[in-house]
Amino acid sequence: MRKAARKAVGEDTYLPGWISDEVESAEMDLELLSSERLSWRYASTEWKLNEEVWAAIDELRTQGAFEGLDSGERLDLEDAVEERIRSERESQIAREIEEARKKKLPKSNPTLITEKDMLKSTLDVLHRRSVLDEIVLEDVLRAPLEEDDAQDLAREAIKTARVCGCCGQKLPSDEFAFFGAKVYVGMWAIYWDQVSKPQICKLRYERTVLCDSCAPEWLSPERDDVVTQLCAHCERPMVLRLKLSELQRAFCTDTCRHTYHNQLRKEKRTEERKKVCEICGEEFTATRRDAKTCSEGCKQKAYRQRKKEAQQQQ
Repeated sequence: MRKAARKAVGEDTYLPGWISDEVESAEMDLELLSSERLSWRYASTEWKLNEEVWAAIDELRTQGAFEGLDSGERLDLEDAVEERIRSERESQIAREIEEARKKKLPKSNPTLITEKDMLKSTLDVLHRRSVLDEIVLEDVLRAPLEEDDAQDLAREAIKTARVCGCCGQKLPSDEFAFFGAKVYVGMWAIYWDQVSKPQICKLRYERTVLCDSCAPEWLSPERDDVVTQLCAHCERPMVLRLKLSELQRAFCTDTCRHTYHNQLRKEKRTEERKKVCEICGEEFTATRRDAKTCSEGCKQKAYRQRKKEAQQQQ
């Protein structure tokens, strides 16, 4: 972290002094945040009062209530609107203030500042000085290749079900494949944004497919909460937990799912093409959806019949 900080703020910068200044900046941000949260506890309704006043004034202005009034009369009308709305909310504001005075702050956290707030403020300071970017870069560059290889292996296993996502051993199609377990593939890279919680030194796991020797004990087929079923396409034996989310798995891979549904659609189209010739009455497989005859001869007969009927109608 010190190396990344020196690179971001300059090699000649007195780093301890710079760090103390930035820590003080983070403390000021947290103090402002704490004062906002504490003041909000004492006047929650009053925060909404001004919004209601201006909304009412804008509505009157839209309806033309301010037309023909001078500046003094407009101010008097605005004051009257504010006084009326405040009189309706005054009792509620007084009640909330009294309740807030009686309510004590938690002894464990009297400032209402959480650990996530402190971490976010600190990382925000580092982000403003580009130190966090340097830390992220150092983290990416120092990440071992074994983590990338483990992640690629786990993803290949869940995609193809041909290898074990832990040891890399090949999985024959007639052997059990264990689904639902996760394997360790390294640590999450350090990152920072304004929405999600910062991830620092967080272990990373990938859901994958395992062989018999790498499968955990809780995924043993001998357990009552574990079931074995066959893939709906390739009939590979799959071992799954007895849970609704796992039992919905009918295929070992997405490839089997796509192949199975493509085959169903092909059979459905073939079934739809099986028709009966309207001339000779024989069954045939049509090459087009609108085909009504089985051959060119029947097609010519059908054309002559339609032509003859049209002449008779005329």
